[in-house]
Amino acid sequence: MQFLEILRWCVTGILALVGGWIIVANYAIVIRWYLSGRRGSIGPIAGGVLFAVAMLNCPLPSVMKWWWLPLVLDLGCFFSVLSFLYAVFVLKCLKK
Repeated sequence: MQFLEILRWCVTGILALVGGWIIVANYAIVIRWYLSGRRGSIGPIAGGVLFAVAMLNCPLPSVMKWWWLPLVLDLGCFFSVLSFLYAVFVLKCLKK
């Protein structure tokens, strides 16, 4: 293996670990909110974006084509995009 390929794998691994940890934490926060009513946020969009970048950086082409999947599976990204679309289309466009 060349140095750049090893570096690419290391960057992919670190981004995937951090992004995956944030995605799991977002799920834990939602479960805690559902069970006890306590709210919190660890970075709503960060987990999905970091994991997507890790998948785009991955040297395996079979992984790279699924880069969009963490953005859909991360609750923080999913609800942030839904909130944004609601604010733009419902609150701005339909209230004119």
